[in-house]
Amino acid sequence: MGGSISFKALRLIDQALIPLIKSGCQIDKIKIVVAENADIAEHKAIHTSAGELRVEPSGLVPKGYAYLIEDAMKGFAWVIRKKGKEQPSQDKRSKQRSRNYKVGKGSFIKVTSGT
Repeated sequence: MGGSISFKALRLIDQALIPLIKSGCQIDKIKIVVAENADIAEHKAIHTSAGELRVEPSGLVPKGYAYLIEDAMKGFAWVIRKKGKEQPSQDKRSKQRSRNYKVGKGSFIKVTSGT
């Protein structure tokens, strides 16, 4: 396994994961899809409050964003931030840091800070 994952990132993942678990999704069938170059991509699995969560790197997910999905496509949740009512442009998104997070099905939260 790679280096440690920040407490903030784990908290955000848990906040997105809990509604999926409560809706009937099983942790052993859920994975988090992350950018290939994200620090978390070094891990095969991470420990969450619901149990072990598989990590799947993807070249289609931009760094700083991730999503949770159940293998049977029953559950889905973004693990990225949403600021205000509109999502900022990609350029602004990579430079902004926010402490305001909204969590829930399809909600956005930022896992890592932009560069």
